[in-house]
Amino acid sequence: MKVQQLQQQNQIKFDNKPQFKGAVDTTLRYLATNQAIGANGVDLCSMVAPRTASDTIKRGPAAGLETFRREIMGTVNDSIIGLFGAFAGVMLAYSMNKDFGFNVNKIFAAPDTIKILAQNRANQVKNNTKQIDYLKETLSSVKAYNPTAANSDAQGYVKLSEKTVNKVAELLDTALQKDSDVTLDVWTKDSSKTLRSAIMNIMMGDTGAQSKYIIESTDKKIVSETNLKSLLNDIFVVTGSFNKDKVKNAFDSQIKNGKAVNENSFIKGLSKFMKARTLLGFAMVSAIGLSVQPINMYLTKLKQELTVLSE
Repeated sequence: MKVQQLQQQNQIKFDNKPQFKGAVDTTLRYLATNQAIGANGVDLCSMVAPRTASDTIKRGPAAGLETFRREIMGTVNDSIIGLFGAFAGVMLAYSMNKDFGFNVNKIFAAPDTIKILAQNRANQVKNNTKQIDYLKETLSSVKAYNPTAANSDAQGYVKLSEKTVNKVAELLDTALQKDSDVTLDVWTKDSSKTLRSAIMNIMMGDTGAQSKYIIESTDKKIVSETNLKSLLNDIFVVTGSFNKDKVKNAFDSQIKNGKAVNENSFIKGLSKFMKARTLLGFAMVSAIGLSVQPINMYLTKLKQELTVLSE
């Protein structure tokens, strides 16, 4: 009930902008936060479909099928790049999972985002404050790109208001304390989807933006660009990992020994793991990408030989 009231009280208001409703609005919002879907849609509509149709009409159904197979393989390979990364992570994560007691392969935040969140958590541990204070510090460093807003800065960014920071921090803090197994799966389940939608509405209602957000380190030296949905996912999942007992010990040890965040055993290990996962994932994608042309050539040759035999 409380979440529904928040959603009703924080509807987005865009001044001097066209407003879409219904399916159009839903589609545009979805594409704004799922750029890969939009890119693949463009590829299918502007490359795969036209070329397949052209060859089918000019050269016949068999040629059209061959063209479709050749064109679609690149799109499919690009579409499942995340799966390659996840698979690479499964092979590489065993050691860290054992050391810290949870599946680190669930973390897909950008390295800079992790560094910023880790710095804020280290400040919380050092100052002996509560999780909600860490969340407030984090949200206070978030900006949304909306150059038409009256309160935007010289670069076109809008900071979250204090009211929004406090409300979102409160909601996230409650959710993080409630779920002991904090992963993206938990965050995206039905009950949390409602909460996430409410938080997104609060933040969009405050900033008038959804597609481009940045989060900055306290010293302004690190800036990580993302979108609203990914930002909330990252804050939830990474903060949840910080709450694991062995990760807490890593932060306690860091502060006790006066070390920097990049010397934190968990952050250091996570950074190495994510770099290795990315490299292995790209290696898999590249290997398949390089094999597409030889595979297509083989299939075409095989088809020609079967055609000759059938005659």
